[in-house]
Amino acid sequence: MSEENISFVEAVKKHAIEHYEDSFGWSEVIECYSDDDIANIIETACTPAEAIQMMGELVGVRDERYSEAIGPMVECPDCKTKFGENTCCPKC
Repeated sequence: MSEENISFVEAVKKHAIEHYEDSFGWSEVIECYSDDDIANIIETACTPAEAIQMMGELVGVRDERYSEAIGPMVECPDCKTKFGENTCCPKC
C-alpha cells in the first residue's frame, strides 16, 4: 500500500471513529474492516475527502440494510429509550 493510500485509509478510519455512534455502517468500518479492505474500497480516490465519500457510499448501503433488519425506531414505554422495533430495549 502506498503512503498516499495509507493516509487515505487513516482519514477514513478517523472519520469512522468520529461518526461511530451516528450510524451502524461507520461502526462496522471500525469493527470489521482491515486497512487492506478499506484500501481496496477507496483505491481510486484522489483525495481524503473522496476516500471518505467512497466509503460513505458503502456505509449508506450497510445502514439501509441494518434499518431494514431492525425495523422502525420505537420508544420503550418504561425507560423511553429508542431502539429498533425488531430488537429488545437495550436498557430494560
